[in-house]
Amino acid sequence: MHSVSIIIPIYNGERYLYQCLESIQMQGYTDFEVLMIDDGSTDGSAGICMEFAERDSRFRYKHKENGGVSSARNVGIEESTGEWLLFVDADDKMPDNALGNFMACRGDERTDLVVGAYAIEDKEKQTVEVLRVGKPELSKIDSANMLFLENKYGYQGYIWNKLFKCSVVLENNIRFDERYRFNEDRLFCVEYICAMKGVAKTCDDIIYNYVKHPGSTIGTMGKDLRILDDYTSSLYIYERLKECHFPRRTVSLSRDNLFFSYDFIRHNLKLADAEEQV
Repeated sequence: MHSVSIIIPIYNGERYLYQCLESIQMQGYTDFEVLMIDDGSTDGSAGICMEFAERDSRFRYKHKENGGVSSARNVGIEESTGEWLLFVDADDKMPDNALGNFMACRGDERTDLVVGAYAIEDKEKQTVEVLRVGKPELSKIDSANMLFLENKYGYQGYIWNKLFKCSVVLENNIRFDERYRFNEDRLFCVEYICAMKGVAKTCDDIIYNYVKHPGSTIGTMGKDLRILDDYTSSLYIYERLKECHFPRRTVSLSRDNLFFSYDFIRHNLKLADAEEQV
């Protein structure tokens, strides 16, 4: 068993995949496995994965039929053997010593979640912004609130700046909801926080570089039906937090996010109507 299972869903990612895998292979902390889940790629991704698997036994390659990023991540969860789970996107990378810094922040046995700082880079690989939580420890309630307090903590609904305890995921049968193509990250985080009994620790070191490539999901979501996924998943999150008996403030933060998602849909529908009339 390794300390960390790093799960990477891959679909036609050959352009950035090598630098992603190399950034992990070069980490000073070495007690990890990398699960490269190929979601039916038709480019050269498989060859890159097999190259790393052949030269480093910590890298494991698995091919599956195309089913979407959530499906690929779920296969990675089933294949994992680590104590902790870390999710990485194939077009991003990890800074030097990031994994060691991340693991050093785990604290004691009370810790069920670790949240690290992350940097946003533009296509020229220039750091645009660094986002940190700032509080060394978060309760279960504060961990849930963090997902919605973007003005205070920056957006923390991503999964790739977090370490999840594998036992919590497996014992509570937590998986990514394969119905959604957007906001599935935050939905997974909500399900996990509902199940966890311990605390969250935070790490001020940058443990992840999120690169905003042209055509990224965030940059293009307003142009297709993924905006509906954002709304329906936000509605599910709102109901789920009530079911898990979170306090009124947490539920209200989720409700405000739901209203924002609704307004976002209305705004984009108006833009679409205006474009059709031109």
